[in-house]
Parts: sequence; C-alpha cells; structure tokens
Amino acid sequence: LVLYYKVSVEDRARSSHDMSLAIMTTAQVIALFQMIGVTATLSVSWEDPIRSLIRCVQLFNFDVEILQIECLSGPSVLTLYIGKLMVVPLGLLLLSIIHIIAATTVFKGRFKETIYALYGSCGMLVMGFFIAISIAILAPFQCSQHPNGKWTILQYESQLCWESGDHLIMLLLGVVALSIPVGFL
Repeated sequence: LVLYYKVSVEDRARSSHDMSLAIMTTAQVIALFQMIGVTATLSVSWEDPIRSLIRCVQLFNFDVEILQIECLSGPSVLTLYIGKLMVVPLGLLLLSIIHIIAATTVFKGRFKETIYALYGSCGMLVMGFFIAISIAILAPFQCSQHPNGKWTILQYESQLCWESGDHLIMLLLGVVALSIPVGFL
C-alpha cells in the first residue's frame, strides 16, 4: 500500500534527494539480506552468530519453512513450493486491486492517467525481490546426491529428485515460473 501510494503521488521532478536516498538505501539493504539468505543454500555448517543472522534474513527469500508451519498442518513439499511461487503473483494481484480502488476513488476514474503508478509499483515489487524469486523458482533444479545414491532437492531434503511425480510437477512449474524473472529482464 505504501509502495503504491509513493509511486502514485510522488512528483519526481520536485522530490527531495533525501527520500530518494532513503528508498535506494532500503532497496540495497533488502538485496543484502537476500544475498545473505543465499548463503543458507550452501552446504556449510555455519556457527553462531552467522547461523542466527542467516536464519533471520531467510524471510526476505520467501523461506516460509523457518516458521515451521509443517509441524501444524504437514503441507507437502509441492505445496510449500507452490506457496513460494504464488507470493509474487499474489503481490501483483494485490497491487492491481489497490490500483483499481485508488483509480476509482482517489483519482476519480482516471485509469489511463494513473496506470504508470501500477507499472511502477509492480516493477519495484519484482525488482525488490528478484533474487528471492529466482532462488525459489530454481529450487527443484538443484539436487544433491546422498551417500546412499539417492538424489534429493537441496532445499527440500525430503523430496527425491527424478523419482516422483511431485518433483516432475515442481520442475514444470519452475520452467513456467522462469517467465517472471526472464520477462522482467
């Protein structure tokens, strides 16, 4: 909501450099958190305080497993993966709904004149979470071999690679979902 509001009412010709600097700094901090979260995918046994830091910033990479909701409901790996893939489309849908409401009420039906706010907000959302989106999408393509000869998905060690229908579905969804970051480029 704040993102859409900022893009829709900002007069970029008259905006202060302080606000632009604050926005750029925030974007850089989010990108840093996402990059730190990438280190969690490495096969390294981290010690505290690094382990705690990585665990805290994993939320910026849509790592909902840190909330351990599987203890309550027991969702499958496929369900967790689909949930991660749906974060950005749901965010884009929410921004679209906010735009329709704002264009109807605040901007008195001027959809064409305010479409730039929707485009800018959607672009900022995708750009802000580009690293996290890419990591989530590529998860089923990253398999690791265990000593018993079985292959599992690196991020979902309970999911066997190449031996189940769930992995095939995840691969197909991953190929389709690659259109988000590739389309953004």
